[in-house]
Amino acid sequence: MLNIYLAPKGSKSPRPASDSIAAVLDFLRSEGVVGASLGSGEYAPGDNAAILFHADADQHLLPVEITFEAFFIHDEAKTQFIPRDQDLAEFDRAVCSVCEEPVHVDEFEECFDRLALFPVDRVQYECPCCLSSYPFAQLDFGQPTAVASFWFQIEGAAFSRLNPALLDHITKLLGVMLLAVPEVLDDQVQEWASVREMRFR
Repeated sequence: MLNIYLAPKGSKSPRPASDSIAAVLDFLRSEGVVGASLGSGEYAPGDNAAILFHADADQHLLPVEITFEAFFIHDEAKTQFIPRDQDLAEFDRAVCSVCEEPVHVDEFEECFDRLALFPVDRVQYECPCCLSSYPFAQLDFGQPTAVASFWFQIEGAAFSRLNPALLDHITKLLGVMLLAVPEVLDDQVQEWASVREMRFR
């Protein structure tokens, strides 16, 4: 299973205006990318959901498979680290931004546990190799990540690459540069994320 987050590029990006967000949603509806509302900020895939993905998807999937499970609009009070629920093992290419020493899974888990309790900018990573200390979000994760309070989420995506022309148009409507952040999930990862969330309720 794959989720794709579309978050503002750079932590200092302005929060999109509500009319800009509405314009993006109207555009996605008119193009048939999203369909009926499933609740607050959640939408079903539309009849033309396939145009959300890069044309290369046709080489890997049947037309009926090129879709997603749900489209979400998140507008949170606090900034969050994205991807939120990815298995720590998927960050196996993460290294210290200073000395490039690989990050051990124990340090990763400790930082993620702190993210559930503290604001993102207060969670520090302390490298046991070079003894550097800096914000966790500044690690070299080996994949795109973001810190944001607003983002779009494509849940259960069929393909990892998006249509660049569509993404460019969404960016122009929103007035904010967007970064596509992939998140790899499987059944075990979803269970792990649920347990992690319950530990800090």
